[in-house]
Amino acid sequence: MTLPDRIGGVVLVMLGVAVVIASLGLPAIPGQPVGPAIFPTVLGAALGLSGLMIFAKPQRQAAQESQGREVLSIIGTLRLLSPVAVLILGYFIMESVGFLLTGFLIVLIISLLLRGSVVGSLLLSAVMTVVIYTIFASLLRVPLPAGILSLPW
Repeated sequence: MTLPDRIGGVVLVMLGVAVVIASLGLPAIPGQPVGPAIFPTVLGAALGLSGLMIFAKPQRQAAQESQGREVLSIIGTLRLLSPVAVLILGYFIMESVGFLLTGFLIVLIISLLLRGSVVGSLLLSAVMTVVIYTIFASLLRVPLPAGILSLPW
């Protein structure tokens, strides 16, 4: 276990505890068994447990660590920052292009950047976009931008 792993684990535990504490202050909805605090509480608990697992995981072998290291290069840096750039670009084009197309493109590009197969990336993009759209638009009734799909064809 390296020191950055331990520090990251402690930070995740502290963040999880902070989220749970903050969610306890959210008001309950009268007559509802599940209020607005349930999602942040579950998320905070998951963060805390993940941090605890990272902090307490067994010692890695030195050979595994040396094999996994890549020289930090310009290409490596671009691969590291490209998912963030894709998400930022998606934020700016979401209103005009629409959620369905933007979500599909974001998942597809990030999946391909992570060296997924083209067919698998296309399938993952389609399934995840439909699942996320169904959860937010149908179940949670969150209005998502239609973009160019709302144009009269």
